[in-house]
Amino acid sequence: MPPGARVSRDCRDLLLRLLERDPDSRITFDEFFLHPFVDLEHMPSAESLGKA
Repeated sequence: MPPGARVSRDCRDLLLRLLERDPDSRITFDEFFLHPFVDLEHMPSAESLGKA
């Protein structure tokens, strides 16, 4: 991450795990969707996005 990048702790963790060079250490497909930054349960509905 560039110095001074303003991202949340969860976002930073996810990005670093996605960019891991070692494929065996990289976040898996299933782990990605369980990561706290990827909160699929609280996504806005299409209706609420249309009102924004």
